[in-house]
Formats: sequence, structure tokens, C-alpha cells
Amino acid sequence: TPYTLSKRARSTTLPPLRIFLLDGGNPPSRTSAPESTVTVAPFRAWRGSQFIAARGPKWVTIAARMLAESMGECEPIRSFALVFLIPLCSSPTASCVPFIQGVQRGFLRVPRMRVDHRPYRLKVALARLEAFWVNRFIRPQLDALGRHSMIMKPWFLKLYGKGIRFGESVHVITARDRTVRLTTWAMNDHQGNINVGDFVLLCPGVRVDSASLVTIGESSMLAAGAYITDADWHDIYDRTQAIGRTAPVTLGTNVWIGDGAIVCKGVSIGDNSVIGAGSVVTQDIPSNVIAAGNPAKVIRELDPEKALTTRRSMLENGEDIAQRMDALERWVRADNTWGSWLRSLFAPTNKH
Repeated sequence: TPYTLSKRARSTTLPPLRIFLLDGGNPPSRTSAPESTVTVAPFRAWRGSQFIAARGPKWVTIAARMLAESMGECEPIRSFALVFLIPLCSSPTASCVPFIQGVQRGFLRVPRMRVDHRPYRLKVALARLEAFWVNRFIRPQLDALGRHSMIMKPWFLKLYGKGIRFGESVHVITARDRTVRLTTWAMNDHQGNINVGDFVLLCPGVRVDSASLVTIGESSMLAAGAYITDADWHDIYDRTQAIGRTAPVTLGTNVWIGDGAIVCKGVSIGDNSVIGAGSVVTQDIPSNVIAAGNPAKVIRELDPEKALTTRRSMLENGEDIAQRMDALERWVRADNTWGSWLRSLFAPTNKH
């Protein structure tokens, strides 16, 4: 497919990218020796595209061309996503190239969207405020908080009770109208515990209530509005008795709970399984399946021939990711000024 680059794309300088160039062969895993990767110095978009097209495998070529084109037709965040994608793909097989092409069809052929005018220094200041808030108000409420965890707008994360633990690189996304709430109850013989594993994602509106134990496995994702509970919260016959029946809930590794789904007491969900949006899970779900409905039932099994990519593969090198994220933030916000940001707030136009 021919690509016509805009004037802006031809004149834009990209930050250094660490990409895989192995004479057209498979890219190495993230654990391979450093000499198996090449660091490309800053280059202009069109030159970068030609360079990768000449020496890189096909899947990198596609990503590079899409990146260059996106510079002129879409908002910078699209380019950011594509830059970040290049070093994270683990193989050039059928699972990678169609995904990149899908991004092209979905994002790169649409008009330029409204942009984020916040300058880099403001973004850094907000990040420092969030870090301060986490260390001052969130960390003391947790029994454990792993390294490289990121809590966006942490003032909308509500924690109640003891026994709440976060692993490494946990990402929590909150919003003013959709707080994330994790609650443990201590009453009579009951003591709730919530264990959030490494690389877990909690989206806006997620609620987890525990009177015994809720375990969320590594790399699991809870979509917006998902709810997990390990108790009835009142006895069926004596409605004045709090807690009622309770039984631990366990989510395995790489589980995906869909938007608005409910996981009830005593349920175990196997590794890699997906729960459809709005489902109510009342019984165990095996590994490697898709389940949905009320009550949730297995719809089909995942294809065993297709490789699964987990959040661990993207986030396991937290320090390296933090450095690359900062470099890309500098790049995409290089042209943002305090004046343009203030105009977007107080006198917005269709350009803001």
C-alpha cells in the first residue's frame, strides 16, 4: 500500500527508538541479550521509514510507515501508541501484523481529533502530585504496595479496612464519577483480605468487597464497573445478621473481567479466561475459555494454537518503561505551550 506523507510528517524528528533489526528474522524476547537489539538515534520520520523498510522485517516496516503517516493525520497520542508498540511485539507472526494493520484501519484514517494541550512541565507536575498523594495517603492504607505501580487520580481511589495488598506494576485508573473502591470487613470471626497481583489493571468504577479472601491473579484486568464479592453481606433468613455466608474468590493469571460483570462468593476463574460484559459469575469457570450470561456459562474455548500476550510481557521492566514514557511525553508535548493550554480551557475552539 503506498503511503503519502504530509509535510509535517516529513519534517518531524522522532526520539530514539530501541527496535529489533535481525536481518528480517524473528525479534528477540525482552530477556535476550542487549546485543540482539539496535538503538536507532533520532531521525526524521521519512528517513526512519526507509531505513526500517530496507533492513527490518515486514512487521516493523508496517509499524514504521504507519507511525510516519500518523504524524501528519492524527493526534500525537496515536503516534505515541505506535512507537510504544514496536519494541513490545514479541513475534512477526500472524498475531502481530494484522493487529498493527487493524490499528491503521481504526485510527490512522480518521480526521485529527481534539488534542491534549497540556505542556510537558504541567504533566510532570501533575505526575509528582499523584506520586505525593500515593505516598502520603494511599501507601499507609495498604499492607503492601509494589514497585512501579501507577494510580491515576489517586484521590478517587477509596480503601477501607486492612489486609489490602498491591503487587508490582499495578495500574489503577479512576475518575471523578467512577471511583475505585476496595473494602475489607472485620466482624466477629471474619477478616477480609484483598490480594491484587503483579501487573493487574483496575479500571474506573471497579469495586472489590471482602470478608474472607479475594485473590486477583497476575496480569488480570478488571474492566469498568466490575464487581467482586466473597460474601452475601446479610444472612438469607436473619436479615439483621451482617456478612452472612462467605467463601474465597480466586482469579487466576491473565483473567479478563468484562465491563459491569459481577463475580460472586466462592468462585474460581481459571487462567486466561474471559468473562463477558454484564455477566454474573456464580460458579467456577475453567481456564482458557470465554464465559458470559446470567448465570455465566462457557461459550467457547480459546484457540490453543494462538499465543497469549500478557501484561507482564509489557510491564516487567518498569524502569525502562518509565524512561521511555518520559521521553515520549517530552516529544508529543514539545509544541505545547502554557498559552495554548489556557486557551483550550477558557476559550476553546474546534481546534482545541
